[in-house]
Amino acid sequence: MHPHTATLAVNIAGSFLLGCLAGAVRPGSHGALLVGTGFCGAFTTFSTYAVEAVKLAQGGQLAHAAVYIASSNALSIGAAAAGLTLATQPPVVASVSGLLARRPTLRRLFPPAMPKG
Repeated sequence: MHPHTATLAVNIAGSFLLGCLAGAVRPGSHGALLVGTGFCGAFTTFSTYAVEAVKLAQGGQLAHAAVYIASSNALSIGAAAAGLTLATQPPVVASVSGLLARRPTLRRLFPPAMPKG
């Protein structure tokens, strides 16, 4: 297993989670800020990714650094897009809405995203 695999996996998972959150919850709500900025920001590790990429380049592994940067960006953006797409699917929206309807405290923290259209 490559030493940068853990950083890549964490960043992809965090991007997917943030995409799901962005699709399901109104932007700027307290819950979105708490989970999106707080948890996802702390969970993902852009600084580690940046240092690893620089160290690869400084170590003369330019091709490896370029592949690491390109794959990290492409996979993380793809994971965010997948999470956003998943969270806006009607069955998921209905499930989230049902959960929030039964939990007023959660609904105040995580108001649903505005419907499209």
